[in-house]
Amino acid sequence: MLTMTPELQFAARCVTQACCLIPRNSEALWMAQKDDGSLVTECDYAFQALSGHYVDETYPRDSFVAEENISFLESQPQALPSIIRRVASAVPQATEASVKRWIQRGEGKTEGRFWLMDPVDSTEGFIKNGVFGILMAGLWKGAVQVAALAYPRGLGILSPFFLETSGLLFLAERGLGAWCAPLEEPENMRRLQVSSRSKMEGVRLRSRARVHADQTDQDLAARDLLSETLGMTQTIACRATARYPLLALGLGDLYIRLVLSDPANQYLLGWDHAAGSLLVEEAGGRVTDLRGQTLDFYAGTQMIQNQGLMASNGIFHDEILGIFNPSH
Repeated sequence: MLTMTPELQFAARCVTQACCLIPRNSEALWMAQKDDGSLVTECDYAFQALSGHYVDETYPRDSFVAEENISFLESQPQALPSIIRRVASAVPQATEASVKRWIQRGEGKTEGRFWLMDPVDSTEGFIKNGVFGILMAGLWKGAVQVAALAYPRGLGILSPFFLETSGLLFLAERGLGAWCAPLEEPENMRRLQVSSRSKMEGVRLRSRARVHADQTDQDLAARDLLSETLGMTQTIACRATARYPLLALGLGDLYIRLVLSDPANQYLLGWDHAAGSLLVEEAGGRVTDLRGQTLDFYAGTQMIQNQGLMASNGIFHDEILGIFNPSH
């Protein structure tokens, strides 16, 4: 049985309450393309605003760092009324000024004690009625301490514990393990454990291909060469947002994020990895960069101290690292 600390309860509240703001019909949502080419919707901002409100209310001295910024929203004034209405459905006292302040609360610093959020991990999945996550991590003492990940539409694949449900909630706390429950039955928590498969038996998680305009032939060749070098014949194609839960559930054994020439693969973003990395580690796995270094979430939202990423069940982690670091 999982006994949650106040901080873990808080992280769980942020992601589960955000789920309550999800509309039944995503076709009517405001959405736009940001300067980096990625998509954003009114829900990205609404979820971030709601958590910003909760941070103000519960941990006012803590920093809050999240993906969206207020400057882009202010260039899209037509979006604000629907965002306010969505937040007000959970916080009746919400006003234009308070919603803007709660969103801007997410522009804090990665220092001291802070909360790190990805309000919608895979906006494309959200828009297309596919898999997406709402991710929240709490960091202090130099590392991720608590994590909550909500997947309102499940993972798109049967798990060993649950038939596909309308949603899944994953929780982790340093030293207390990793857990999972159906979103509609959060009291039905079950502890997670990574697989015990060897490299020869292992299943590699592979992100579903996305075509970047500036992805080079060399990038594609590097991916193909990696697959050939690893010699792992079993693969599961999944959205990147599902990589950590699938590892923690024991459905996959290895996920690798290469450093490639296209901008989307030049660096890691903290909100994409903080919650999931703790989930895998507390399920018995291991997460490092490709040099074997611990992920540094205090280096800024762009994790400039790390190069690439590898998450695994831990059994053959060092063996794979040896491919990238042959002199060590």
